[in-house]
Amino acid sequence: MIELTFLNEDALSLFAQDFALALKAGDCIALEGDLGAGKSTFARAVIRAAYGDFDKKIEVPSPTFTLVQLYDSAPAIAHFDLYRIADADELDELGLDAALENGAALIEWPSRAADALPADLILIRITETHEDPDTRLMSIEGNEDFLARLERSMAIRAFLGESGFGQTDRHAFPGDASARNYEFIHHKAGEAPLILMDAPKLPQEPALYDGLTYKQIVHLSEEVSAFVAVSEMLRHEGFSTPIIYAQDLPKGLLLIENLGEGKIVTDDNIPIRDRYLASVEILADIHGKNWKGRWELPGGQTHIVPRYDARAMRTGLSLLPDWWGKENGLSVALRDELYLLWEPIFKRFQSGYDDLIIRDFHSPNIIWRGDKTGNDRIGIIDHQDALIGPGAYDVAALMQDARTIVAPELQAEILDTYCARRRRQSGFNESQSRLDVATLGAFRSSRLLGLWVRLDVRDGKHRFRNYEAPTRAYLAQSLAHPDLAELRAWYVKAGVIDA
Repeated sequence: MIELTFLNEDALSLFAQDFALALKAGDCIALEGDLGAGKSTFARAVIRAAYGDFDKKIEVPSPTFTLVQLYDSAPAIAHFDLYRIADADELDELGLDAALENGAALIEWPSRAADALPADLILIRITETHEDPDTRLMSIEGNEDFLARLERSMAIRAFLGESGFGQTDRHAFPGDASARNYEFIHHKAGEAPLILMDAPKLPQEPALYDGLTYKQIVHLSEEVSAFVAVSEMLRHEGFSTPIIYAQDLPKGLLLIENLGEGKIVTDDNIPIRDRYLASVEILADIHGKNWKGRWELPGGQTHIVPRYDARAMRTGLSLLPDWWGKENGLSVALRDELYLLWEPIFKRFQSGYDDLIIRDFHSPNIIWRGDKTGNDRIGIIDHQDALIGPGAYDVAALMQDARTIVAPELQAEILDTYCARRRRQSGFNESQSRLDVATLGAFRSSRLLGLWVRLDVRDGKHRFRNYEAPTRAYLAQSLAHPDLAELRAWYVKAGVIDA
């Protein structure tokens, strides 16, 4: 059970933001309390917080007469008032099951339909005190999963307080395919909000090989220290990454700069040529630096940027046969042949390649800052999984962005721009670099084809299936390089691409 005291309505409304950030689809919240205790006040504050409406501009009418009001907030919320129902069966007509399938439910006067409510509901009691008419006492009990989420949200509020931002407004914004959560922190009127990164260390996944998990083998970061280190490494060399204003590394919490909302694609998700070319120039400059691959963090901790070693590459490739292949009936013989073809390629990339690879350098993670000049025009985020190895991987990631359609003509121009920029640097081998981009583009697309299936089948993230067709098209384009004819023959034979 969680027990809280609120000295005034402002304090209750601030907590409603913390509460709203803990909500997800399926949460059923039962609000109990006498008339005037503050049930409706709290429900309205939660709904407004879910919208990010801190100025109370959104109308939130009482459902006293309608019995239910629906809100397309994030998450969606259904606000019920059951005071006037005559029988618990009326909940079926009011659509509680559908509301919980699509979002969360806030229910006032839940005792009117107690037997019809879910067994795992969250019960909130709000009571007044005799000493102070403005003070409210709140107890929260029930669903342990929700209580854990709420406690995490309250810990974030405590972190903000320790950092001098305890009274700021906060609300969520969509993240990526990872388990990280993000929030906007509105610290000052008229200024862009800061960003709160919530990245708790997750329970270990099952081990794959030698006691290591998939994430550990392919070097996906498991702690926010990696983000801090890579961000500071890049910024030290003159590239634009978020300034980190506050951090709690053990808890996985960072308060960082908001680099803006500028994109390198249009609102219709069409690549903007000049911004893509500016982005690849940044890559050329990053790949022209000599990176030590280590950074000292506060408290004596050192982050070592891992190498993109052959085992990590092979495990990444395994997503194709393990997920796409399983779904499409790939034979054991073809699976073995695939690894035999790629093994010497992976081995080749283990020596002579010491670039800093951002790894996820594509449109969602590139911020366009048109009011800046030079390298400052491109803001780099989501870089915590950086590696040391062939930088051509990042060029392929930019050219072959599954979230949009980069036309072959623009792909060619991106690669030409990259090579032209790299020619200024000593030791650049253009023909080898062009082959590397094609090879790593094929490798990356192979891995992604398996990943899209895994995200759909295992994780229930069905929207990623939309990226399958463009990924297959990019794969075919990469394999068109004349030096990759043997690889291309396998992908045609396996039915991954058309002949």
